[in-house]
Amino acid sequence: MRRTIIVAAFATLTSPAFAEDLNLKYGPSWDCFSITAGTPLSYACAKCDMATQDFDDSGGGHCIPKPGASNAPSGGNGGGNYGNYSHGPGNFGGSPTRKAWMGPPPRRTYWGAVAAAVWHDGSGQVHVAIGSYYNAPSEADADVNAVNECNQAGGQGCSVVSGKFSNGGCGYITTGHRRGGVTYVTGSNSSEVYYRCASTGYECKPPIGGCTKRPSS
Repeated sequence: MRRTIIVAAFATLTSPAFAEDLNLKYGPSWDCFSITAGTPLSYACAKCDMATQDFDDSGGGHCIPKPGASNAPSGGNGGGNYGNYSHGPGNFGGSPTRKAWMGPPPRRTYWGAVAAAVWHDGSGQVHVAIGSYYNAPSEADADVNAVNECNQAGGQGCSVVSGKFSNGGCGYITTGHRRGGVTYVTGSNSSEVYYRCASTGYECKPPIGGCTKRPSS
């Protein structure tokens, strides 16, 4: 890639003014990937590269023949879809080897989990505790946090229960108490979870939980 430092002419003995220069803006090892993607300048640079020419940003952003290329095409009107410009690795017009385009960044995902524990104390009385966590960055993180929530509720031997949910999915859990017993009920709908718990004769609490976000980039 040809790199030029353009010094603006001046008529009086004042400080020289420099025209925009890619060496000054991006450093001496700049290439087309250094230019902000989606700008006219980046498209112009890409076209020159596709036409196997150098890019000279001396004001107009023109393509120029590479040194020693006697039959290089003129005009710099290379083909390709410059709205989605990508290339394999290679030497970019004489500059150091450019970075390969690695594709779009991975989409962010969101996970959720519910946990529960049922245990007997020293007197033989049965207890139940629950916990939930959602919008965690990973499945493992959702599991750990749901178990921690259950432990903080006083649970002994808390573990993840029911199916995992993610990327727009929902998860709820509730507890029920009645004489001589306890229970917990899980599901993807809060109202359904509460109804299933209450319909078996237990006095049930409002479900806890929620819905994960949908994936985003």
